[in-house]
Amino acid sequence: MAVLTQNNRSFSTMAAARAGREHLVQQALQLFKLHGYHNTTMADVGKAAGLLKGSVYYYFDGKEQLAVEAMRHVRASSSKQIFSLAYDESRSPRERLANLTQAVEDYFIDSEGGCLMGNLALETINTLPQFAQLIRAYFDEWRQALVHLLRSQYEQDRAGQLAQDAVARIEGAIMIMRIDGDPAVLRRANRDIATWLR
Repeated sequence: MAVLTQNNRSFSTMAAARAGREHLVQQALQLFKLHGYHNTTMADVGKAAGLLKGSVYYYFDGKEQLAVEAMRHVRASSSKQIFSLAYDESRSPRERLANLTQAVEDYFIDSEGGCLMGNLALETINTLPQFAQLIRAYFDEWRQALVHLLRSQYEQDRAGQLAQDAVARIEGAIMIMRIDGDPAVLRRANRDIATWLR
């Protein structure tokens, strides 16, 4: 019985640590989007999470590791909730493209601070090259999801160009949306992209 109790305590402690870690990642992700990587401190993250600065170091060695986890979280979430829509073979490519663009729109309109990956790319690509691989993988996955759909109507090269144009237009629209405080530009971009398949 004592072993079972000890195992339960260990499991409970691990679950609490995992929950604490995930909460910190969520808080850091939001702060990085709103204030940037360089302008966000570990103390800021701790405060947002309701912890003392030193407590954050129980979960993460430093801000770089925390940013990496935030980027991994965004990629995993986007992969599951957005990019995967391109591979739903129960729907036509046109329907899948419409669903994907709608999911992108919903995510970024509801996401204060814009696109973490786009923001970090602009801020860190020359100063923290260790982030570049994660950022590139996110955008590559997004483009590949679009290429998968566009190949139903376009040759490979053209599908690749259109996918790159789509991501560039959406990222630009997200930036303008943040500047103007109006999501209309993102909605127009997604509506136009959704018409690329007939």
